[in-house]
Amino acid sequence: MRSIVVLDAPSNLGLRPPAPGTVPGCYKLAGALREQRIVQRLGALEGGVVVPPRYDRGEWQEGDGVFNAGRPRLVHPQAGRPHRTPCTRR
Repeated sequence: MRSIVVLDAPSNLGLRPPAPGTVPGCYKLAGALREQRIVQRLGALEGGVVVPPRYDRGEWQEGDGVFNAGRPRLVHPQAGRPHRTPCTRR
């Protein structure tokens, strides 16, 4: 039997800021789910937190293409893929 492991991996990648100089608000989602006891409700194991890269638009401007298109791999090379971790049991 497989176990569920909850891992916080917040990301703002792909979201447009609501106003210039601000960060999109989805970084709060993991905390909101935890406040609703998602780990306990799923009967899951605690997987910890992956800290996302700093949200910095730098010199990017509208029309430059997809902002940070290559960044997801910098968070974790296998984020979003099934893989074994020390917490995973079969």
